Amino acid sequence: MKTLKLVLLVALIFVAGFAAGVVTTRLVVRHFIQRAIAHPELIRAWLERGLDRRLQLDAEQQRQAHEILLDAHTQIKALREQVQPEFAGIVTNTQGRLSAILTPEQQKLFDDFRAEHREIFQPR
Repeated sequence: MKTLKLVLLVALIFVAGFAAGVVTTRLVVRHFIQRAIAHPELIRAWLERGLDRRLQLDAEQQRQAHEILLDAHTQIKALREQVQPEFAGIVTNTQGRLSAILTPEQQKLFDDFRAEHREIFQPR
C-alpha cells in the first residue's frame, strides 16, 4: 500500500509539473508574439544578434545583414500598412457575423472572449 501511494504521489507530481510547464510555455510564447506584433524592430534586432552569433559574421557582413534586414522590415511595414485596412474590415465583419448568430448569454461570453484575446480581435 505504501508503494502504491508513493507511485501515485510521484505520478501526481509529474502531471502537475507537466501542466505547469505547458501553461508557462503558453504564456511566454503569447507574450513573445504580442511583443513581436507591437515592436517588430525587436525581431529584426534579435535576428541580427542570432545571425552574428551563429554565423560569426565579420564587421562588413554585420553591416550588410543589418541593411538587408532593415530593408525587409521596411518592405513588410509598407505591406502591412497597405493590407491593414482590408484586414481590419475582415475582422470587424467576422465579429459582426458571429455576434448575429449568438444568444444574449453567448454574446456576453463572446465579449469576454474578445476582451481576453483583444490582440486578435482589435483591428489596428
